[in-house]
Amino acid sequence: MIALTQEKREELKAFLSASIEKRCTVYTLAKQRELEALRDQIALASITAQPFGYVEEDAVKDRERLFSAQVFADEEDLPGYEFSELSCPLYLYPPVPAVKFPEKLPCDVSVSPNVVFRKGVNTQVLLNCLIRKSDDSNGLGD
Repeated sequence: MIALTQEKREELKAFLSASIEKRCTVYTLAKQRELEALRDQIALASITAQPFGYVEEDAVKDRERLFSAQVFADEEDLPGYEFSELSCPLYLYPPVPAVKFPEKLPCDVSVSPNVVFRKGVNTQVLLNCLIRKSDDSNGLGD
């Protein structure tokens, strides 16, 4: 678990939203490394998040019941229920959602008036282009 003070949270937020050029002028190298390590810890914790317990799905739908619902430590502890249908995992911190994309583009995709990715192109190529375009528009590109 990673505990952050409000001050450390604000500092990390400012660091992450600053451009690379600004980071080099505002933060010392040691401070940059400290904040980058903290960022990496948070990313790893989010990617590897495991539920600490489960509640019945009905309790989640009824907010009044949620706060008095019994939390089960493991999916097998749920009394007489099929886990996959009637349970909801509980996390201390939300995990990073797993997003699934098709391996190949199912149709043509226009990114700008003069850039078109044709049906069948590897989806990762399109994603890389969008990331680069976003970085360029945010001043993070080379």
